[in-house]
Amino acid sequence: MSEKNLEPIGLKTKIDELEKLLHGTSLEISGNHTEEKKTCNSSNFKMFQEKRDILTDLLTQEKKKTYDIIEDFKNNTLKRINILNEKNEDLRKQSDILMEERN
Repeated sequence: MSEKNLEPIGLKTKIDELEKLLHGTSLEISGNHTEEKKTCNSSNFKMFQEKRDILTDLLTQEKKKTYDIIEDFKNNTLKRINILNEKNEDLRKQSDILMEERN
């Protein structure tokens, strides 16, 4: 299994359960009574809030992962630049030594 499939399983399951509950709620409502509509609207609103919270959590996790990847890339790039700078400095020193010996 890939890493992408391992993490969101819990969130996907929650989303699927919420969709089933929402679908089941809409099938159960058959009358036009205002009390039933109020109950339906409040339960739909709760479902909406739960879905929104789940999606917000998922997006926050993905955002954090992305920032971590960018930060790792930046750190690795800076390390490589430092290594190259050190090598260039060593080459300059060697070149200076050779030029002094030549003169």
